[in-house]
Amino acid sequence: APVPAQVLDAFARAVEANPKLDADAKAKAKALITQAKKEPDLAQDAMVQALAALYPAFRAAVVAFQDEEPGAAAALGKLRDAEDVYLAAHATYFEGRAHVIAERYEEALPLLAKAAGEWSDKTLFSGESLFLVGICQAELFERDAALRVLRDFITHYPGAPERMRVGADHVVQVIEWTQEGSL
Repeated sequence: APVPAQVLDAFARAVEANPKLDADAKAKAKALITQAKKEPDLAQDAMVQALAALYPAFRAAVVAFQDEEPGAAAALGKLRDAEDVYLAAHATYFEGRAHVIAERYEEALPLLAKAAGEWSDKTLFSGESLFLVGICQAELFERDAALRVLRDFITHYPGAPERMRVGADHVVQVIEWTQEGSL
């Protein structure tokens, strides 16, 4: 699991080094990152808020996602190939979540796998991404893969929210029971 402080530090350096970003937005993002380091429980939200301050299109897409608007996934998808890898990683994660909410697991799976894997050091949502990969695999009846991923999640993200740890454990038990023929 990536260390939040390291992700935040790397993000802060990337923000500072990007000459295309607005100076006021950079200052706001830096303040949010500094606060997140002092209060790690706020780090995920702070990183999202920092990206929203830096990129109005991301802010609009996240608001659409939060409001469960039908076009949220498409708006986030447009940001998936952004030059800023932190923006791309977060857009990919939220787009994947939007697909999960809409029960489009086949569309969600590769996005969440990328957020959990390749971009795990660019976002603080790698644990959530890994959990959702396992859920997508279970929904798509990829039981062996789901078992591996959810067990990996339980092992490597012991500090994940209880609802995810309990959910992962429950899905693992259901798959094991199904495979043993006891259901």
